[in-house]
Amino acid sequence: MPHELFEAVKDTVAGVSCGCADVFGANEEAVNSGFELIKDNPVPGTSGLASLRKLAADGFTILTF
Repeated sequence: MPHELFEAVKDTVAGVSCGCADVFGANEEAVNSGFELIKDNPVPGTSGLASLRKLAADGFTILTF
């Protein structure tokens, strides 16, 4: 079921937080799946995190879980 939900919304995903991809070892998989790695906010120990503020200002709805 979770995969079906992702498939239903994946064309609306802005990208993957580079920091999260770093932690979970998913950078290559994210890029190979066609997602942009987002690294707007520098965070020590990571390649950067997505800026939720910037995404919201750009009109995206932020879902976290």
